[in-house]
Amino acid sequence: MKNKIEIVDDFLSIKLCNKLINYFESNFSKAESHSVGFNKYIMDINITNVKDFNYLIKIINKHVLNQRCKIDWIKLVKWTDDCRQPLHLDQSKKNYNKIKTIYSSIMYLNNNYLGGQTFFEDGLIVRPIKGRALFFNGMYYKHGVMPVKKGPRYTLAAWYKNIKDK
Repeated sequence: MKNKIEIVDDFLSIKLCNKLINYFESNFSKAESHSVGFNKYIMDINITNVKDFNYLIKIINKHVLNQRCKIDWIKLVKWTDDCRQPLHLDQSKKNYNKIKTIYSSIMYLNNNYLGGQTFFEDGLIVRPIKGRALFFNGMYYKHGVMPVKKGPRYTLAAWYKNIKDK
């Protein structure tokens, strides 16, 4: 596993970003809320098994093949005003079947909001740009999200498992 932070501009097309945002808004009833502290909640929809996005998962998996991993789960996420996330390391949400998260990514679906930059413990700040993807070892690099000052902020977040895991 390479411990590097990779930023890829234009990873997702503007058309696909818009399609993902529209999917989220059209399927809001499927969204789950998750606390990000500070009495704030983000909403997300798991699209891991949504057939309409199988091609997207294949594209992403092809990109991370050199990291010897594949998508374990992937979510559309909506961040509203004042949502933020402190520095943290990603941890597997699937401990029940011993699959470990070994890699992470964030893809920015819009940039018509203020704040919401991804930041790392070493001081690196990644500016959200529509279509930009950020790949990194989320269990190695402490990272967080600066407060969204005026949103909403939409992202596609993915967590990866070792290729050998089922």
